[in-house]
Amino acid sequence: MSHALALESFDHSQSEKLGPSAEFQAGYAEGMEAAQETAAMKQQELEQSALQQLADVEFTFAEARNEVLSALTPLLNAIMDQILPELLADNFGPRVVELLTNIVNDQIEPLPLIAVHPSQSQKIAQLVASHSARASITEDADLNPHQIWISTTKQELAFDSDVLLAQIRDTMHAITISNDRMNQNG
Repeated sequence: MSHALALESFDHSQSEKLGPSAEFQAGYAEGMEAAQETAAMKQQELEQSALQQLADVEFTFAEARNEVLSALTPLLNAIMDQILPELLADNFGPRVVELLTNIVNDQIEPLPLIAVHPSQSQKIAQLVASHSARASITEDADLNPHQIWISTTKQELAFDSDVLLAQIRDTMHAITISNDRMNQNG
């Protein structure tokens, strides 16, 4: 018994269209539309989530300034109350010499006149001499211990480290008061 094998013909007739069927095309279009809708919804959810997270994390300049000043206030107070006064006192003499050097500029006669508090007179005289500067030093009890007055024929100069310290303190106080107001008012 011989059996004839029945094989499928792969010959395409000219009348048959090549490509996907109409059912496939319709299913593909529906699937693409559903995928695009899902992707659009997912994109919108991601955008909303990102916006919400940014809003939650948003840290304005005022808030950052507030946080930094709150954290730094004890340090700034310690600097203003302890370190800065000591630095100004330690550098008072060298500052006088620096000012004298800047103001004199080869002036030979008459000697510049430096008025200082009596407690600073000897220290300033030693510093001026150690820097080979020439000046006439007088004591003035009306000046505070960290104040000087340098006078030449061309100009006069006053320096008061206590006033400088007070100005620095006032500035820092204004900054911290502003920060406290921001804390209270939000």
